[in-house]
Amino acid sequence: MSIFEYDQEKHMRQEREDAWKDGLLEGKASAVISLLENLGALSEKLEQKIKSETDPDILDKWIRLAAKAESLAEFEEEM
Repeated sequence: MSIFEYDQEKHMRQEREDAWKDGLLEGKASAVISLLENLGALSEKLEQKIKSETDPDILDKWIRLAAKAESLAEFEEEM
C-alpha cells in the first residue's frame, strides 16, 4: 500500500465532522438572528456579521446577549 493512496474512511470522517461543525454554527447564528428579530429588523451588515462568525464560543455569547438585549443598538454595542 502506498502512502499516497486515498483513505476514503478518513476522508468521509472529516467530511462528517466538517458538516457537523457547519451545522452547529448555522444553528447558533440562526438562534441569534431569531432572538434579535423580536427587537426589530436587522441590518444586512449585522445579519452577515452573525452568519459569518466561525467561533462557536462567540456565537454562544451572542445568544446570551441577544436574549437579554432590549434593543438592537444595545446588542450591537455589547457585541
